[in-house]
Amino acid sequence: MPNFKQMPMAPSQIVMFPVSVEDSLPADCDVRLLGEAMEALDWRAFEASCADTGRPAYPPKVMCKLLVYGYCKGIRCSRALEEAEAADQAEDELYGQGANGKLPQRLADATRRREKLAEIAARLAESGRSRVSASEEDCRVMKTTGGLRPAYNVQLTVDTASGVIVAADLTQQETDHPPAGGLAGQLDKAAENVGCQPDVALADTGYSDEGAFKWLAQTGQEALIPPQEQSQQAQRNDLFASRCFLPDEGRDVLICPAGRELTFRRAVRCSSGNYRVYTPENCRDCSFYAECVRVKSKRGRSVQVSVVFAEREQVRQRLKTPEGKVLYRLRQQTVERVIAQLKANLRFNRFGLAGVGGAGAEFWLVCMAHNLLAYLQKAAAAANKAARPLAGRLANRIASLFQWPWRRFRQVGVVFR
Repeated sequence: MPNFKQMPMAPSQIVMFPVSVEDSLPADCDVRLLGEAMEALDWRAFEASCADTGRPAYPPKVMCKLLVYGYCKGIRCSRALEEAEAADQAEDELYGQGANGKLPQRLADATRRREKLAEIAARLAESGRSRVSASEEDCRVMKTTGGLRPAYNVQLTVDTASGVIVAADLTQQETDHPPAGGLAGQLDKAAENVGCQPDVALADTGYSDEGAFKWLAQTGQEALIPPQEQSQQAQRNDLFASRCFLPDEGRDVLICPAGRELTFRRAVRCSSGNYRVYTPENCRDCSFYAECVRVKSKRGRSVQVSVVFAEREQVRQRLKTPEGKVLYRLRQQTVERVIAQLKANLRFNRFGLAGVGGAGAEFWLVCMAHNLLAYLQKAAAAANKAARPLAGRLANRIASLFQWPWRRFRQVGVVFR
């Protein structure tokens, strides 16, 4: 069995005076509530992975408590200011004032610089991509709000009723489509974690790939996702746009705005999915030919229809309804708010550990910190509610009945059954 260091004092330890350390903390202290939540977790697998030889290590439960509490306060390292000052001084010695602008020792030799560049060039050729990170092999160069940066792709699934993160993932893929996990992967993880499927899934356009709509149709899962328009459709907004060609499902043809039929010719595949191509027999004698056909061809107009067109159209129409608009607006109040909480309040705007494993550990720790903060807020609100007089609670309840209807819509959540 692993041998851990003995902690200096247990929370319930009685000191010389008849006062315990536990008694010195207020009943609603976040340290006490966080400790209770962490104690409820199963640490056996984590502790069993530690070695039972050598010098005793600090208990993993204690270290995780310390890390998560620091993440809750937006502090991700000990003595953050001292370390930042030391790093600034070291940087000055390497690159600035102290070294008079000289290169660091590891790059001062031209031979070593050439070897490093050759290593990066070989990694770039092996990856098959247009860019690689010179300092972090596992990450990928992705487009961010600050431009192209070495980054990882993190995905969150948040319950709208509680604001709790129910699934999280970190990948090296530049998009949210599989094999990065996609919508199906996130919802499967959420169902595995909480034991039930969500009533409605709200996702952004990045998840509107062909595989997601096929999965939704197969499983019957309801979702609201703004479909991503095909480039051919997005470029036109007139009477002869591709979406104006109506399908006749009984005969597998399209009817153009002029009343002519386009029949199925072939199936094609591109980066955005699989499409069915429809063309007419001859439309050169049509009076609208010049307005409709922009790319001249022998057959005339050609229209590509996605194999999941019906599923995308169904979601598009649902988003246009008042109920769909209200439901989808909840996404901004949940996932976007959680992302802002992680970046701004918890100061999680970059990774401090190298490698996909280190970045993943950091990401899951900060997700745990967010969930614990949400739990502490709920517990504090419940305690305050219990402490209020009954008359005050009844007055607030009566006052809430006279609020405007739109304020009630804010209570509609995508909750789990």
